Amino acid sequence: MTKTATIVGASILGALLACAGALAQTAPAVQDTAVTYGDWRIDAPGVRHKITLSDLPAPLATEPKASRSEVAKRPAGAELKTLPGFAAEIIVSGLEGPRVIRFAPNGDLFLSESTGGRVRVLRFAPGQTAPVHEEVFAAGLDRPYGLAFYPPGPNPRYVYVATHDSVLRYPYQSGEFKPSGAAETIARLPAGAGHWTRDLAFSPDGATLYVAIGSQTNVAEGKTPLWWWILFLRAPRPRRWRRRKGSAPAPNPAARSSPPSIPRGRTAASMPRACATAPA
Repeated sequence: MTKTATIVGASILGALLACAGALAQTAPAVQDTAVTYGDWRIDAPGVRHKITLSDLPAPLATEPKASRSEVAKRPAGAELKTLPGFAAEIIVSGLEGPRVIRFAPNGDLFLSESTGGRVRVLRFAPGQTAPVHEEVFAAGLDRPYGLAFYPPGPNPRYVYVATHDSVLRYPYQSGEFKPSGAAETIARLPAGAGHWTRDLAFSPDGATLYVAIGSQTNVAEGKTPLWWWILFLRAPRPRRWRRRKGSAPAPNPAARSSPPSIPRGRTAASMPRACATAPA
């Protein structure tokens, strides 16, 4: 069954992020053990739950079970609660598995719809929450997730997209709703069972592309994980490089000033679960 989702915009977003630290210091904590975990009926913006070691059940006190969430129809008149002075409202709905959003330097919003296999672009007018224009930038992708613009700065020339098994790039000029050329495969990534999210971030100088690759399992204690990687994909320099783990099939003697294309790669870090990068 196809599930759709909604993107919600919060007004005064910058102020919200700026005051988050202060809220963590001043918001009341739920101290009563009976309601420490709570649910939506006692949760509210600004409420913190203090969970101590004594609140935790003993290991394997109950049989582990998976409880999947389900999409429910929005009740009439229902609204999201937020902090005083803030508002949250729907800006776009009917999406298929939206996972990552990135703003292009010109202000357009790029959105990966992992379930739908597409990347969408939305443009907003000043002071308006509904997009004035939207188009599908790329489609037919295998669970797209991470998005990044290259080079860093006001005039990117490429949009990089991470799918389940590869990193792609599309020629791009600021303000375009469609790529100006065909996609290039930049690197092949480990694929198969497990966490399929692949996030992207460029270093500030644009010389390195970081690719986050999740693990194959939720619980890997005592096991050798097959993947827990953040890869470095370096822009090639004007000499031949030896192939390394994570590199593309062949070296590229292009100049250092070129974007990461047929890169050399190495593992930058290893960690459990579905690691993700943050935009540089």
